[in-house]
Amino acid sequence: MPDVYTTDDALEFLHRHNYKLHYSIRSLEQGDDLIGDIAIYSDGRCGYWLAPAFWNQGIMTQVVGELVREAKSIEIDKIMAEVYTSNPASKAVLVRNGFGFVGEGQDNPKGLLVWKYELDLSITP
Repeated sequence: MPDVYTTDDALEFLHRHNYKLHYSIRSLEQGDDLIGDIAIYSDGRCGYWLAPAFWNQGIMTQVVGELVREAKSIEIDKIMAEVYTSNPASKAVLVRNGFGFVGEGQDNPKGLLVWKYELDLSITP
């Protein structure tokens, strides 16, 4: 998978302050190093990243599942997410956690095609 994120993208992600929920993902096996991050922003969008060394281990699927459970507990009604079409693993994370496909769009400013997903928590058991 092509890496479309830059260091500046990661820093911008970490410096947003309009969170409803936010968690840093740390590896106890790596000396408590930061290996990822996940958040739901005030507009209901979910964003996440994980260091490449930890991809394909089920970590983000588990973390997104925990975020969904926490979102339900604080009465968030809907979570939206977008993934680059070049990133089928991230799409799979959302689908495994009950998100449904709602359309395609373009990411700005990169101009890359994205798939859009939503999870309506008001109707989810």
